[in-house]
Amino acid sequence: MGRRWFIALGALLLWIGGCRRPEGPTALGRRPERVVPAEARRLNNLGVAMLDVERTRREAIPLFQEALKRAPHFVEARINLGLALFFNQRAAEAVPVLEQAVREAPFSPHAHYALAHAYRALGRTEEALEHFRQVTELAPQDSYAWYYYGVSLSRAHRFQESIQALRKAVELDPVNVSALYNLAQTLGRAGQREEAARVMERFVALKEAGEGTMTTEAGLSYLEQGPYAEAIPVVLSPEEVPPRRVQARWAVAQTFAPVPTEVKREGAWAERVLRGEPVAPEELLSRRAEVVALWGQGVAWGDYDNDGDPDLYLCAPRRLLRNDGGKWTDVTSQAGLTHRDRTTAALWGDFDDDRDEDLYLLNDGPNRLYRNNGDGTFTDVTQEAGVAGPPQVWSVGGAWADVDHDGDLDLYVCNYVDWGERPQAPQVRFPQDWPGAPNLLFRNRAIHPQPGAPSAG
Repeated sequence: MGRRWFIALGALLLWIGGCRRPEGPTALGRRPERVVPAEARRLNNLGVAMLDVERTRREAIPLFQEALKRAPHFVEARINLGLALFFNQRAAEAVPVLEQAVREAPFSPHAHYALAHAYRALGRTEEALEHFRQVTELAPQDSYAWYYYGVSLSRAHRFQESIQALRKAVELDPVNVSALYNLAQTLGRAGQREEAARVMERFVALKEAGEGTMTTEAGLSYLEQGPYAEAIPVVLSPEEVPPRRVQARWAVAQTFAPVPTEVKREGAWAERVLRGEPVAPEELLSRRAEVVALWGQGVAWGDYDNDGDPDLYLCAPRRLLRNDGGKWTDVTSQAGLTHRDRTTAALWGDFDDDRDEDLYLLNDGPNRLYRNNGDGTFTDVTQEAGVAGPPQVWSVGGAWADVDHDGDLDLYVCNYVDWGERPQAPQVRFPQDWPGAPNLLFRNRAIHPQPGAPSAG
């Protein structure tokens, strides 16, 4: 693991960002037969985004309705409208919409699955069962479909069929605690008490293992009922995106005089480290600043002053450059960003939802969060927010994202090595032989994170 690791991390994050939901032919079970106008697709995709966030979920309904007005044959938008109605507690209105979607796309697991949930919410168990059954045939590897099929069979007192379906759900997803619990309950109702006890033991063990154990659990909210209960985005091809005239102004290189490095580098020693040759652990610790510099430091673009121009934070010299229409001004001191950390990367993001870009700095050592005051200055709120991370850990990257879909940004931090865990060997290769540090996910508990708010680990 070396400098190439950073490039691989960036590629991985981009790949993850592009792999969220099935689209188009996958969602419908066939390739669309008619061309959908670009504006209808745009409205559909905007509705998908609105549905993702609880506080904007109602706003998704008129967007899908407008998309259907522009393209009445747009099946994805019809399925999405049904889902939006269902997750806004309007199941009775969702049923006719989704029944039409099933007629238009009879091989779509999305359509059958959404309709089954709407029927289930209205107590129409037999109709729900039929559509859950069809999903298990159309998408036999989807554990959620088997789970809800099994639960519905159990409620219909068809216990042996329910046990088979729930066993299939557990086989496909062994850490699905909802499936394990319902399987144990159904086995008990069917008189199979010994197996019920064994399954319940597995359920309890997973629940007691805590947040460090990966589990899945079916819930009642959007994004808790499996991939076929998620709205379907439709990709716009590049030629359908309206062209814009963009004037790029690049004057960063001429903005300030070259910054002298604060780290002295001895070429021979640096080359040894970069080649992965063994060196003494105490030597690495004493030259820790040099090691960080060898691995490189980044930059981050963000419009911190909301003037429409992207500003630039430089991690190595710890400088904030304000973009004034293509002219650059060093505003580090007046902004209050006077820390002396060894910063590897920076993330702009509005964590407190006040429409100003805040700044999170990933350091060799404790990280730092600055709240944007909206007047050109920043306040260090690291301790208040509880996002410093371990003091001896070197953080190298991360991302803001609304992980729990509650409307505010959560924080994922990618860590590299833990300097506090010194290897006992007299000679080590770096970083191969140095203990790594686990990544961290900090959940934003409120608009202003509370002190000591626990992370997701």
